[in-house]
Amino acid sequence: MPDVVQTRQQAYRDKLAQQQAAAAAAAAASTNQQGSTKNGENTANGEENGAHTIANNHTDMMEVDGDVEIPPNKAVVLRGHESEVFICAWNPVSDLLASGYAFLKKLKM
Repeated sequence: MPDVVQTRQQAYRDKLAQQQAAAAAAAAASTNQQGSTKNGENTANGEENGAHTIANNHTDMMEVDGDVEIPPNKAVVLRGHESEVFICAWNPVSDLLASGYAFLKKLKM
């Protein structure tokens, strides 16, 4: 595996661990604030009367490094879809790529 890929995988794992630690801290803080309902109403589905707490720990994971050049022998053109690909997800940990497109309301994954 190229050193660039291993370096990016490690950076991804480190950033993911930081996000998980921040999410755990946010969850612990939010449990301290729960317990009282608004206007004395009952809770529904575990939510406090429509007051939704969203743990949005998403950060922009896309970083473009202009100094990195990929040699042509390491680049691959993937084929298989009949029309435009509208979604693509790459798992750098296991080197899996998932893509999808829609054609006449059929989804091909």
